Amino acid sequence: MKGWGTKTFLLVAVAAVALPGCGSSEVGTQPSRTPPPEWSEPPPSETSSSGSAEEQAEETGPVNLSQPLVLARVVPEDNSATGATVRSDPEGSRLPLEKPFMTVTRLERAALQYLEYDGTWAVTVKLVGDDVTTFAQWTSEHAGEQVAILTNDQVVAAPRIRSEITAGDVTISSRYSEDEARDLLAQLVGS
Repeated sequence: MKGWGTKTFLLVAVAAVALPGCGSSEVGTQPSRTPPPEWSEPPPSETSSSGSAEEQAEETGPVNLSQPLVLARVVPEDNSATGATVRSDPEGSRLPLEKPFMTVTRLERAALQYLEYDGTWAVTVKLVGDDVTTFAQWTSEHAGEQVAILTNDQVVAAPRIRSEITAGDVTISSRYSEDEARDLLAQLVGS
């Protein structure tokens, strides 16, 4: 996936968009790593299901995933548990992961979305059934922590949970070009 090494992800669920901050460095210290993506809830203006052809460029749903999406908590470096599974994120950083807390096999919807506020593209997904409840409960208990999204045993995104995500509507954005967003959508739905 071209260009992902310099991108940060932002995963938002339907209710307040917040862009992740940039890493900074101080004189005499190692530059800090770009912070991981964040998950939060976008403003109501972002929840409209209608839009121009450009805004709703491609949508699939309902989707029975060809490969499940596995969600696992990223163990903070200072608390790395013995026995944590280690995987690399899309930028190549090693992530120690706890046992997965959720496996998603079906989505109500998966789509590309054009973000007018910054002229970039995003991927939106809608969780279904018990996955909405499980995800809401987990995010309410783990705000500020990072979660890995894996498919085919590979991390495709590792956002930081900004706040509880209750509605099951999730947006992943990172100043993606249309092609980059399309690549991520294909990874998530397995096409």
